[in-house]
Amino acid sequence: MAINHLVAKKYASAAFNVAKKLNLVDQFAVDLHKFSGVISKSIIKELSNPAISRDSLKKIIAELGVQLSLHKQTITFLEVVAEERRISDISAIESGFAKLAKIEKNILEVEVFSASDLDVQNIQDIKTTLAKKYVDKVIEIKQSIRKDILGGLQIKIGSTMIDASLKRQLLTLN
Repeated sequence: MAINHLVAKKYASAAFNVAKKLNLVDQFAVDLHKFSGVISKSIIKELSNPAISRDSLKKIIAELGVQLSLHKQTITFLEVVAEERRISDISAIESGFAKLAKIEKNILEVEVFSASDLDVQNIQDIKTTLAKKYVDKVIEIKQSIRKDILGGLQIKIGSTMIDASLKRQLLTLN
């Protein structure tokens, strides 16, 4: 599995470099997300069948790309992925590409965990507070509900977890 992950990172990096040179980073991101979202595990399994020739794979991918209205350069990239029999890695490639695109745009992904939905003002307050520390970053917040924290928040920024949950506070009382 680790080898597949490394291979997917290399493909994502190659796609990103091409997209950046062609000023198509946003287009590639949208296209890879769209393609990855519609191609099911059963289709991937079928396309991974070694009995299907590389030329046939290329034609299938090209047709899928046209039907999905993908950019010509994205289709070309996906054809290479299919020819190299790496279509099973498409989800990891898309994910890796998205991460590179966010780094390029100075987007800081922040995951906020709370026991219930936060309103728009709470989310904005968190963004404002984080923007003071991460001045050069665009803050992108993803909210997740976790009933087990009881109340308060947990904020994950990269590998750092800020735990201001009621559960943690109760545990520290013991």
